[in-house]
Amino acid sequence: MKQVFATRPLAALPVALAAATVFFPLSVRSAPVRGRVDAPRPPQMDGILGYTKTRVAGPSSALKDLRADVAVFLKVETSLPIPKPDQNSSVAVQGMRLVPDVATCAVDGRVTFTNLDPEAVTVRVGDVELRLAPEASQDFECTAGDALRSVRVKEWPHIRGLVFVGEVGVAGTLDARGAFNLSAPDGKYELEVVTRDGVIARRPLEVKGSTVDLGAIDLAAPAEDPAGEETP
Repeated sequence: MKQVFATRPLAALPVALAAATVFFPLSVRSAPVRGRVDAPRPPQMDGILGYTKTRVAGPSSALKDLRADVAVFLKVETSLPIPKPDQNSSVAVQGMRLVPDVATCAVDGRVTFTNLDPEAVTVRVGDVELRLAPEASQDFECTAGDALRSVRVKEWPHIRGLVFVGEVGVAGTLDARGAFNLSAPDGKYELEVVTRDGVIARRPLEVKGSTVDLGAIDLAAPAEDPAGEETP
């Protein structure tokens, strides 16, 4: 990835320094990057329970949370400097699960873990342990290294999640409709769709000062390789 900086001579300084060139970030204006991730849903099913035939008209309440298992990351290929995010990604321990159970962050960013359950828990992210009393929060520092950091709750081994640590870029989550709305300066990027299995979809894009609408990204469709061609 590459971030671009502007240069100019320091004419106001003494002659000995006037020829020096100093790098400084431009005042960067960002544009929205939005879209929607369509997570695959199981088809309607007929089932027989005892003597009663029951039709499942749609996904169960557990399946309605499927998009909580998906996050997005806007990876920089070439761009102006990325502004520091206004807030950290966040994950809660709530109701014997992680909400959401997938989070993304850039190197040097943070993910805030909060315990909303009535008992203290120990959250392990990669090799880092966070001891959380009820209602307490701690930040996980997203350092360089493996992109995929597993998340476990020591007291409840069935609770699992993932923190995806990208390089330079913008982290994002999905709303209840599966939509995301990121902000990025002009440049070339790759949108990465992340689940607990890692990056499962990629979409190249370019920001040129106006809104980029990627439309629907169908996770049930054939995967695309980095060149944008469908793989068999």
